[in-house]
Amino acid sequence: MNEYLVSAIIYLVFLIASFFVAKKTLNLKSPWYASLLIIAYFVSIFIYFDLLNWGHQVLRDHRIYIEFGHASLLLIMVFFVCLITALLVTLFVVIKRLYNKRTGVQSI
Repeated sequence: MNEYLVSAIIYLVFLIASFFVAKKTLNLKSPWYASLLIIAYFVSIFIYFDLLNWGHQVLRDHRIYIEFGHASLLLIMVFFVCLITALLVTLFVVIKRLYNKRTGVQSI
């Protein structure tokens, strides 16, 4: 049960970060900065999970075991769920920015 709690915490941290990225992206005036922030958002997802994998290996070396399954399958599944969530957040941000541009609204 320990690994499910850790997976939920990993996803919760990701959701909180995604909320702040979406809010910041919607408030940017330049579409170029918004595009750069979205690219940085996707790159940071890979860095986040690379750091999580590294932390998992360090904990395992110190004999603190969090069983994510064979080849860290649960961690990989959380990664894919986060990628799907990131795609949905990005889609929401793009649609919201286009809607705000058409209606003349400056921010959220």
